[in-house]
Amino acid sequence: MTCHNLFQALSQKLPPDQLMPFLDQLLVGLLDVQSHCSSAACVVLHHIIKTHGGELHSQVGMYLDNVLVFSQIYQVGVHNK
Repeated sequence: MTCHNLFQALSQKLPPDQLMPFLDQLLVGLLDVQSHCSSAACVVLHHIIKTHGGELHSQVGMYLDNVLVFSQIYQVGVHNK
């Protein structure tokens, strides 16, 4: 099974009411200190957005705001080390 097949199966099986909480956790995963984990979160996030973009259209602004907040938290954390 390839990664594409895995993400496709995950995307198809993800209930609509769990889409937003799942995306929230993927955004948190982007900040993982383990580079392979944050890369995996990025790939899954990309695939979920690609396949469920129509459902997410109304919340794009909120997610962009969240990405900005997460990036600011990350920058503060990096500068405090």
